[in-house]
Amino acid sequence: MSSIVSGNTSSTSLAITGDTTGNLVLSANSGIVDLSKNTGAVNLPKGNTAQRLASPSNGSMRYNTSNNVIEVYLSGAWANVTSS
Repeated sequence: MSSIVSGNTSSTSLAITGDTTGNLVLSANSGIVDLSKNTGAVNLPKGNTAQRLASPSNGSMRYNTSNNVIEVYLSGAWANVTSS
C-alpha cells in the first residue's frame, strides 16, 4: 500500500511510499483530510456494476456507470446515494 503521510509540525512534510498493490492511502495525524481550501472537486473512482470491489469496507464510495449513481458500501451491501 502506498502512503502519503503529513506531519503535525509547523513544517509539515509529505512522505510517499510505493508498493505493488495499487492502493494509495492519504492520512493526516488528526484523522481529518481537509479539502475545504480548494474550489475544485473530488473525483470518485468509477466503473460499472461488475467492476465493484470484491471485498469493500464500510464507507467505500464509487460512481456506478451502469446506473449513473454514486454508491456507498454499508453493512454488506452497496447503496445508492440519492438527493431529496
